[in-house]
Amino acid sequence: MIDKTPLPSISTTKLLQKLNNRLYFVRKESANSRQWFLCKQNKTKSFYPQYSVTDEVIKELFSQGILEEKEISAPLSSAGRMLIRRIMLNGGEILGQHQDRQQETLLKDGVEKHVVIDHHESPLTWLHKRKNKNGHL
Repeated sequence: MIDKTPLPSISTTKLLQKLNNRLYFVRKESANSRQWFLCKQNKTKSFYPQYSVTDEVIKELFSQGILEEKEISAPLSSAGRMLIRRIMLNGGEILGQHQDRQQETLLKDGVEKHVVIDHHESPLTWLHKRKNKNGHL
């Protein structure tokens, strides 16, 4: 049984950021309960709620397939994991989940230039993908 002190509610963005850490999960107090909570795994308790999740937020995440509804828990779906990865990497871009982007500063002719580099894309891969003058690889 949880303490009856009202818990603060959590925004969708903050909820997804917390769920990116595997110590957090969404669940109900019991199968009969309608209220969802964001919980943190604790060595002594299996149900340690930190935030309440509003019906509006939970319904939206279920409808988008980000969370899977189980009897008392709501684990992230694979689509939810990809969404979190996109948000964490580069603000929601689809390519962000497939790339290893990092912002770097290059110095060219004494001028600093900020660029984004995909570390999975090597110059040799780029050269290999280029077509020759006949249009063939």
